[in-house]
Amino acid sequence: MSIENIRTTKVDLVSDFEELHQNRYKNGNQTRPDHVNINMTMRNVTETKAELSSLLVMVENGEDVIISRGGKPIAKLVKIEQIAQPRKLGAMRGKIIFSPDYDQADAEIERLFYGEDD
Repeated sequence: MSIENIRTTKVDLVSDFEELHQNRYKNGNQTRPDHVNINMTMRNVTETKAELSSLLVMVENGEDVIISRGGKPIAKLVKIEQIAQPRKLGAMRGKIIFSPDYDQADAEIERLFYGEDD
């Protein structure tokens, strides 16, 4: 299947989905219409194996791809957002100060938790 066929299939799926979506909400069967993402492509496992490279290009362009088996969704390909730069260890050194008795138990708190010692 070529990229053009994939895009055409996506357009057909989107228009079918929008029709189903409108009918479903008209009947009051669905409560969260804001959680529907129509920018998704759905493929079965066999199609995914054959089209993996082109599906990855679609994912790189921001589209989600659902992989199904027997008509039931089983996995979702999504783009990984890269961290701008790795964290630097020790970046807060000297900016955080601990009290010398930070690890000492407070008598009042212990009394509240464990009660009075007899």
